[in-house]
Amino acid sequence: MLVGLRRLDVPLGEAAELAGLCADGQCDRVAEGVRAAIATRRNEIARRTRELAGLDAELARLDAALAAGAQPRPLIQVGRKEVGDV
Repeated sequence: MLVGLRRLDVPLGEAAELAGLCADGQCDRVAEGVRAAIATRRNEIARRTRELAGLDAELARLDAALAAGAQPRPLIQVGRKEVGDV
């Protein structure tokens, strides 16, 4: 159970606790814990997916601008400042 929970990206401490409960015959409590862990992991995946979609859009914009002959310096920014202004 521990390996399976870790494969699902459940943190080691939480996975060990849940696996230990099930080994002690308290699998009903494990089901509740696993459902909570699933919700947490899915929320994190959704957040990371949004971040990656934003990054992909920015990379596509940069690639298109560079392909059209734009210079990279004014296109690549750090925060709100251009790289050349750092």
